[in-house]
Parts: sequence; C-alpha cells; structure tokens
Amino acid sequence: NVAPSTPPMLEGLIIQQRTDLSHRLSTGAVVDLVVSVAEDGTLLIDVNDSAINLDVNQDEITLLGVAAAKRMGVTVDRLTSVVIQQPRLASII
Repeated sequence: NVAPSTPPMLEGLIIQQRTDLSHRLSTGAVVDLVVSVAEDGTLLIDVNDSAINLDVNQDEITLLGVAAAKRMGVTVDRLTSVVIQQPRLASII
C-alpha cells in the first residue's frame, strides 16, 4: 500500500533518458508512448492519444513505462515517482 505523496514539480526537470514505444493494450487499443526518466528519478510517460482511457489502462501503461525504463538501464529503486501525461480533448463551441 503506497501513501499519496506530493506530485513532482515538472518544470525544470532534466531528462536523462528517453525512448518511444508502441504497444497493443489488453483492451485491444494500440498506444504510442514516450517514456522519459528525469535526473531526479521521475518517470514521465507521455500518452500521445487522447482517446486512450487512462481510468481503464493506467496500470498497464505504468507497467509499460517501468519496463521501458528498465530496458534503458534504469533500476526500479531509482524511480521516485511516475507521471502519466495525456493531451486533453478540446471542445469547439
């Protein structure tokens, strides 16, 4: 059980490593991700598709991000937080 923490400050983060990946989720949707690891250990996962439902897919996307970080040589104990970012749908009125 993990206690909630203060969200990391994203402004001024220094990205050390970055990779792109594409994966078919268990729901059948294909997701394109940009996974970055910042100097302070923040794992940033950018979901490029605003149609991906994070309420349903958040755990799977987090696991994909951690796996991508491990492939980049980052150990899990180095990760301090995980941030999933996704563009918002805009409505034109």
